[in-house]
Order: sequence, then C-alpha cells, then structure tokens
Amino acid sequence: MAAEQNHAPAQRALACCYKSGVGVEVDDKEAFKWFLKAGENGVVRAYCSITDCYEEGTGVAKDPVGAVKWYRKAVEAEEHEDLPGCLKSVAPYCLGQCYEHGIGVEKDAVEAFKWYRKSAEFEEQDDSLGCLSKVAHYQLGRCYEDGIGVEKDMEKAIALYRIAAASRMREALYRLGRCYEYGEGVPANMKEAVKWYTDAAYAGSQEARLLLGRYYDEGIGVKKDAAAALEWYRMTAHIGDAAAQLIMAKRYEEGIGAKKNEREAIKWHRKAASYRGIPEAQFIMGMRYECGKGVAADMQEARYMYELAASSGLVGAQEALRRLDGQAS
Repeated sequence: MAAEQNHAPAQRALACCYKSGVGVEVDDKEAFKWFLKAGENGVVRAYCSITDCYEEGTGVAKDPVGAVKWYRKAVEAEEHEDLPGCLKSVAPYCLGQCYEHGIGVEKDAVEAFKWYRKSAEFEEQDDSLGCLSKVAHYQLGRCYEDGIGVEKDMEKAIALYRIAAASRMREALYRLGRCYEYGEGVPANMKEAVKWYTDAAYAGSQEARLLLGRYYDEGIGVKKDAAAALEWYRMTAHIGDAAAQLIMAKRYEEGIGAKKNEREAIKWHRKAASYRGIPEAQFIMGMRYECGKGVAADMQEARYMYELAASSGLVGAQEALRRLDGQAS
C-alpha cells in the first residue's frame, strides 16, 4: 500500500478515509495516525487536520500545546503554498484565538492581535471571502474597539466591522448597531442602529432580536408596534431563549400584540419553566398545577415547580413550599 511505503499524499488520503468511513470503518485513531504521518512528511493540508484532532481529542488525547505547534507549522508552510487566501487564514486566526484565551500558550493580547492581523492579510488575497474571512476582520475590529493588544481606535474598528458585515456576519452587524445606538465612533442615530440590529437579527443574532422586541414595544427608533415586537420575541423564543419564552407567555396571557390565548400562554410558561429556566415561570406553573388553572391539578408537579423556583431564591416559591408543608402536616 502506497501509504505504508511513506507516500505522503496517500497517507493523507488514507487518513481522510478513516475519518469519513470511505471504504473502511470510521477509526479516529487510525485517521490521526495517518494525518500525523502525512504532516511529518510535509503535506500542508494535513496540518489543520492534526490540530483539529489535538484540540478536540479525536483519535488522540487533547493537547492544546500540540495544536499550537502544528498551527505554527501551518503558518510557516502556507506562506509558500499555492492555497486560497481563505484557507491560509485559518492557522493564524486560530493562533490568535489561542493567544487571546491562553489555549496551549500564555495569554498575550499583543500576539493575539498580530495573528488576527496576519489572518486578515491572507483573507485579502482571496476575493471569495470564505467562512473565516469575516471572522478575522471582525476580531481585528473587536481588538481596535476594546483595546486588545493595540490602542483603541473606533474608526478602524468600524471600518473592519463593515467589511465583516458585508458578508452578513451577525456579530459585526450587531456591533455596528451598537456603535450607532451609543454614538461610538459615529454620530448616534437610533434609526441607523435599528437598521443594523435588524440585519443582525435576520443573520441569527439572539441579542438583536431581543433588542428589537423591546424597541418595537417602546417605540425606540421605530414606530410602536406590539405585533412586530411579539414576532421578534417569537423568533428568539423558538431558539430556546427562556427570557423570550416568558415574554411570549405574558403577551398571550394579557393579549398584547395578539389575542389572549391561555393555551399559548401555558405552552410558553411551560417552556420558560423547564429545568434551568426562569424562576418566575417556574413559580407561575407551580401555581397553575396547584390550583388546576389551565392544566390538570397536580400537587406533585406543583411542588416540583416551586422547588425549582425556590432553589433560585424566589421568595414567593419558598413561601409556597412552606404553605404546602404546613398543609401536609
């Protein structure tokens, strides 16, 4: 077999087979073994596969230091390889993350900034704007805004956010909205802020969706519209945000932005009350189960909900438990 005869491209190909289960059973250990052999034989496209294995502990014990070592090898080699800029940007970007968060190396903000900048330079060599392209520009913008490894410079931060936002990166869109809301580096302009928050929300930003719900509720930067507010909260609630779920429950309970609907109110209260949910929702569901309001009376379930809420320090739930204990005695 070519791989066993030290043919480097065949070694990487075999590693990919073991990783994906092509022609053989999936075997992470074998995949790592052959990725490592290919990397040691100079196959640059194997380097990031090796770092992934070390970072995730796939086929080998987790080893952040080992990951950093191979990211460095990738940076050194990729400068001379005929690879798209979006691929060359991966290793320096990951080194930036390692230095910023102290993964496999000592935290060093200056080094983090240096590697983010290197990643962005590679990205600019490629017009395709791959997945990490927008991330590197965003991270550089964040460094300039927050003073991470470089002096604060909002003008540069906003310019970089705009580049990332052009590829619909939600974090960059959200930060631009915040800049316009608070007048950071640009004149404060709530209508412009709402425009950027709206783009961020459609790109998947939960924070932006919650903000838009409140802004439509209160008429901040937009005309008051309870129905529109409800739809922004709904988008967030469907993703599993307990705070938005509680808001949805209250809206259906009170008929704000939609007709009163006890069944919908209970549905959203129940979601918001789930384990690690909102204590207020847990308390409300406890009362519903205790009194049989909209649900079948169930003292065992009522106690469970009160206990969840009480464990978070909600006084009303603690009092409800004492009342139930008194009734039992």
